[in-house]
Amino acid sequence: MGGNLDLVRDFRTVSALDPSAISNEFLRKSRSNVRVLNASWPPESDEFDTSSDLILMLDVLEHLEDETLSLEWVSRTLRENGCLLLTVPAYQWLWSTHDVRLHHKRRYSKKVLLSRIESAGLEVHFASYFTTLFFPLAVMQRVANKFKSSANGTSLRQPCWPKHLQLAHRLVAFALSVERSLVRHIGLPFGLSIVVVAKKPS
Repeated sequence: MGGNLDLVRDFRTVSALDPSAISNEFLRKSRSNVRVLNASWPPESDEFDTSSDLILMLDVLEHLEDETLSLEWVSRTLRENGCLLLTVPAYQWLWSTHDVRLHHKRRYSKKVLLSRIESAGLEVHFASYFTTLFFPLAVMQRVANKFKSSANGTSLRQPCWPKHLQLAHRLVAFALSVERSLVRHIGLPFGLSIVVVAKKPS
């Protein structure tokens, strides 16, 4: 919990929102430079209005009941030329028990996601699918799960042995590093997730 906060640890003021008291207690102990608020998204407090240079929503939007209200809050809260960095899972047709167990409300196509963001008053400056290299494996797994009953029903299973887990982590890290190099030059045409950078116009 809180690993993504290390991405912005050099910022002057960092705030984290989480409705979980357990998560908040962990963050307060492990991230002394972070203001931790026990709040749902979007928060009801007005203390963030027009005060943020950057808002991270990394696999958050798909968990929220009202995506429109949340994106409108982001638009109000960002300063002029402030940025939203957002990631979501891709393709509703990939929906599975994996999403149910993660408490997702929906998955997105890039077209639908960009429409939601622009309707909230933000300008999209970059958008791409990612985790493209794992896409064929995920599709095959979803298809296989359609034809068999799984006691677990989720792709969250981990390898049984530590050495296998370490190898899996290395493969994932290598694949993502390849995609990171590619996405700097071209937007990836498909993938398991979508990343968007949007700005509040001046």
